[in-house]
Amino acid sequence: MPTALFAQTPLGATPVTGGVQFAVFSQYATRIEVWIFATPTASSPTSTHVMTKTDTTNHIWTVTVSGAGAGTLYGFRAWGPNWTYTPGWTPGTAKNQDAGFVSHVDSLGNRFNPNKLLTDPYAKAVTGEVVRVADGGGQYHYHTAYLGGTDTYGFVDSAGVMPKSIVINDDAYSWTGDVAPQTAPEDSIVYEVHLRGFSKADTSLSSSIRGTYDGFAAKAGYLADLGVTAVELLPVHEYPQWDDPVSPATADRPNYWGYMTTQFFAPNREYLCTDTSSCSYTSGQQVTEFKDMVRALHEEGIEVWLDVVFNHTAEGAAARARRCATTTCAGSTTATTTPSPTTKPAIGKPPASATTSTAAAPRCASW
Repeated sequence: MPTALFAQTPLGATPVTGGVQFAVFSQYATRIEVWIFATPTASSPTSTHVMTKTDTTNHIWTVTVSGAGAGTLYGFRAWGPNWTYTPGWTPGTAKNQDAGFVSHVDSLGNRFNPNKLLTDPYAKAVTGEVVRVADGGGQYHYHTAYLGGTDTYGFVDSAGVMPKSIVINDDAYSWTGDVAPQTAPEDSIVYEVHLRGFSKADTSLSSSIRGTYDGFAAKAGYLADLGVTAVELLPVHEYPQWDDPVSPATADRPNYWGYMTTQFFAPNREYLCTDTSSCSYTSGQQVTEFKDMVRALHEEGIEVWLDVVFNHTAEGAAARARRCATTTCAGSTTATTTPSPTTKPAIGKPPASATTSTAAAPRCASW
């Protein structure tokens, strides 16, 4: 059984002296590269770096990139048994010219596709959200049937539209003086609340911070006056603001609740701004403002509880997946076949491996 979550190497992007160490788990990959980008919409990288499987027991791939640091934008490209690497390969190589292509999916469920840039599942922040399958006529999707897709879609480079992961230096934030309240459960008064909805229409706040981390922080004293000892926030992780058009009747409705998570380690960037159409998401500032909000609540004696559902995913089913959560694709992330009635959760999808099941621990610890 893979034990990646108990490995000594920290997964994700970790600033080190002179650069950044990148580490990712993949049991079935045969090659993984880190691509560094200058802007969120860049298709061409400023540099690329081949990762090495430095921990063969726990299937951890690593590389240290000199000169990288907080704010560096990056993504992964991965090859596996169904799509092997060939020297000189470039994104968007046509099928008849890509000698490494074997199949879109193999018997183990692997869907490696180096044309599709991957976000880091351990990223603390990202620059945007995954593209809707319908956008671009579906050409950024890897599946060959959904939305009338053709085999050529699997050979389209997605880097220009895929969100980039952002390197965050957690040690740069000072928690000095912060004290987490420790209210006994029997004395707790818990307020379940949606972060944006709570202050979006609050005219007592400046219009510039309504519905944001700052707006919520500004109401900490109000909550304390009510006697609230803990706020239970509906999901604040990254999730698509727009779901795929599963039903024509709801295709134009935004996703508000946030239960279809894409990045379990990353605070939602859209809670930075009241007007998300004019907000910059390139610096990872959402991490700092989330922490500032927590500090403000702690100062009023209020605990912060987070709602998270690990069996919900924004990836969709096998025929609709937008992205691969851990660069290993279906073989070791979530189940793509229907489980038995005794194991199937009420909503969402069950994990496909023990590695995925135990991934909840570091995700919770990170927050």
